[in-house]
Amino acid sequence: MVKSKQAKREDLMEMTLEEYLTKIKGEYYLKDMTSILEESKLEPWVFNFLLEAYNKAHGEFHVGRIRRIANTWASIKLDTLEDVIQEGERLIREERELLLKLYLEEVTLEDLLKGISGVTPDEEEVQMLRDIQESYKLNDGVMNVLVYYSMLKTDMKLVKNYITKIASHWKRKGISDVEGAIALTKQEYKSYKGWKQKSENIQSIERERMKAIQSAINAGLDDEKLGEFVRSLFSDS
Repeated sequence: MVKSKQAKREDLMEMTLEEYLTKIKGEYYLKDMTSILEESKLEPWVFNFLLEAYNKAHGEFHVGRIRRIANTWASIKLDTLEDVIQEGERLIREERELLLKLYLEEVTLEDLLKGISGVTPDEEEVQMLRDIQESYKLNDGVMNVLVYYSMLKTDMKLVKNYITKIASHWKRKGISDVEGAIALTKQEYKSYKGWKQKSENIQSIERERMKAIQSAINAGLDDEKLGEFVRSLFSDS
């Protein structure tokens, strides 16, 4: 039977470090993790949650990185299970973003395209991207970010006009590294979501106004009263 999320959390709270590492087949790290636990003075169950989050993000352990994270967790207030869970979720997001950043800094354009689509990229498509990169003087890492996010937005297709538009925008913004490119992408995505929500809200209000006006017409209001009614609807906005 599959355990519930709550049951899994209870198990993490009750396990010793050795039991947890044995469960995930990480016995090799017992000495290092015991040392980190003792140095950080974290509660053992909290450390289990830290390791669980890190393992979800990476699928393996990096001793130095875990030591730094443990010291950070020890310096902040984690009084409740909910605090620890939230910090664990944040850790997973940050570590996965770090992995993506490192990947986009190092991967070749050809391997990136193959990794996204699963097939060897067309030479003409690669040349098209190289021409855009050269035209806007984007370094390899920034170009990788541009290709990665543009394909996510265009159903895994390489749309030349869309990519060129982004490249031009990033050139004007002075984007020069992967971190800056990712940060701008996230910022503009949030702005887009906010604009979209505002637009949807406005459309919803307009639909309700039109329904109200139609109801007033159906009720047989004369032109003068109908005019007053319509003005009252728009005076509230």
